Amino acid sequence: MVTSRSYAEYEAMFDLKELPESVLDCCAGGASFTAEAAARGVDAVAVDPAYELEPAQLVDVVRRSLPATAAIVNEH
Repeated sequence: MVTSRSYAEYEAMFDLKELPESVLDCCAGGASFTAEAAARGVDAVAVDPAYELEPAQLVDVVRRSLPATAAIVNEH
């Protein structure tokens, strides 16, 4: 399973008020956090073992994981 979280979810999970100049998102999965942080001027890098997959495979795994990750969010 590969998780996918938004910038807003990261803000809530980690009580983020302000980001530093640079961020390393470990086990980033399919999260949009890094892209959104970069758009805000942060030097943001995402890493995840799943990134060894071919792009089409990664997209497929993320899409198949969405129902399970949505269930986790709804549960908590």
